[in-house]
Amino acid sequence: MYRRLFFAMIGGVPLLGLPAVAQSETDAAAVTPGASVPAATEAAPAAVPAAVAAPGTAVPEAAKPETAALPAAGAAAAEPAEVKPAEAVPAEAKPAEAKPALTRASAPAKPATRPIEDPAPRSSWPIAQRYYPTEVSVRPDLEVGSIIIVSDKFFLYHIIAPGKAMRYGVAVGRDELKFRGTAVVARKVRWPTWTPTPDMIKRNPNAYEKYKEGMPGGLTNPLGARAMYLYQDGKDTAIRIHGTTEPSSIGHAVSNGCLRMVNDHVIALFDQVPVGTKVTVY
Repeated sequence: MYRRLFFAMIGGVPLLGLPAVAQSETDAAAVTPGASVPAATEAAPAAVPAAVAAPGTAVPEAAKPETAALPAAGAAAAEPAEVKPAEAVPAEAKPAEAKPALTRASAPAKPATRPIEDPAPRSSWPIAQRYYPTEVSVRPDLEVGSIIIVSDKFFLYHIIAPGKAMRYGVAVGRDELKFRGTAVVARKVRWPTWTPTPDMIKRNPNAYEKYKEGMPGGLTNPLGARAMYLYQDGKDTAIRIHGTTEPSSIGHAVSNGCLRMVNDHVIALFDQVPVGTKVTVY
């Protein structure tokens, strides 16, 4: 009887002061063999402090964190998905701006101005023989390089050496327009522009008004192929030694005051006379 009583009390009476361990709702011994115990009903083992555990009592390890399930042996490891760096999203491509082709100005180009060619020198001219270029003897005291004009004889003398001069025929101004005095060559121009003076326009507007803005140089320009501009005290006298479109006027007083020469003759003189040359008109 005592043995029965002893076994009957083992199920729920504490033994020697050890706390009772509550059984789960489903006794493991009562579970049908092969049946699985629901995970929710399995009790986690109680943690027994080592300081109070009876000798020989196994101290369960602290619960380990749940780990990921490993693949079965021999199974091919799944390759990790390839992680691509984020691709930069390009800005919206703008069409290249079309640059206009380099072109010349749309304004019509001016035709290139061709230089005016000097006429071929001639051996004869429609003038009296005495007005042909001639080397002559002059007074030795005359300044070499200077120009002397004797209006009433229609001669121009270029002093080329002591006692020697090259003489040319000229046309001079009408009586009331004759220039007298000393001046210097201040400018030299090839195929010059001609502009009538205000006095010329006033005297003969029908002939000169239309040229008040000037006439470009050329074969029909009254100043001819060359012009040497005479100044006094730094001021323009409006008197020129120049060529002509009327060579037959040489030897006559017909101009508005200027001194005309045949184009071939004025070209030759022009090439020999520097700016600053002294000119005396008698």
